[in-house]
Amino acid sequence: MLKALGLCLGGRESESSDDKGVQSFDRADEVERLRAELEEAKANNAELERQLLEKSGVSKGSVSEHSVVPANYATLDKEGKPSEDQDPIPFTSEASPKRCLAFAKEKLGKTSVVRLGADIVWDIEFQAGFLARPNDRRSRKGAWSEASYPKLQRANEVIARVEERWCYLGTFAGAGVEKVSYEEWMTFSESIRDGVAAFSGVSRKGGAFEELMRQGRMRVSKYNVRRVGTNVAFRDALVEAGRTPHAGTEGALDESDSSDA
Repeated sequence: MLKALGLCLGGRESESSDDKGVQSFDRADEVERLRAELEEAKANNAELERQLLEKSGVSKGSVSEHSVVPANYATLDKEGKPSEDQDPIPFTSEASPKRCLAFAKEKLGKTSVVRLGADIVWDIEFQAGFLARPNDRRSRKGAWSEASYPKLQRANEVIARVEERWCYLGTFAGAGVEKVSYEEWMTFSESIRDGVAAFSGVSRKGGAFEELMRQGRMRVSKYNVRRVGTNVAFRDALVEAGRTPHAGTEGALDESDSSDA
């Protein structure tokens, strides 16, 4: 009787093992099918993007501060062809760009501008990169609040200090937001981490900031940005101001027009 019971159980184990094998094969087939569908979708998407760029005919300078632009949008000239004008355009060696920005505002009206600092991390120099920012902030009184940086998620005209001169880099748009893990945070340079901590209101002295990250009480994100075009009118206004020492007035620029990212 025991032998018969053993045989019965053995048979059930064998059937269970066979079922698992079938399930394993089915799962592998499903994975392969999904991979194939993903590759097909990628190919279709790339073709649609190519057609969009080919038929858009977007003129230089047509990208506004409120535009929603695909992250991989190419810089196009007035004939709809790729533009070679992608290098930084210097416009002044003055310590501050404020006068030139004020002149551009007087000439063109309000424009959303971001001044990049040393905390930009370039994936492709002057074309694509990210800014790390804290999503939690502590006030001087110890009150906590959330921060989302919506300006970094839309299109802006971007300027930066390059080799002792202020330069126009182009129109940049947000290209996605990624959460930063503690492990990735530790790969950032000291200057980047110091800058993020300064935004948060929490000191890094004694490892206070890092301890909050380990506990999950301090969140940090990467705000990806990518160059999507050139606002020719704005660029030319900055260059004109740089060539005209008395152009622009210090009081003409609102703080809302230009900010450090």
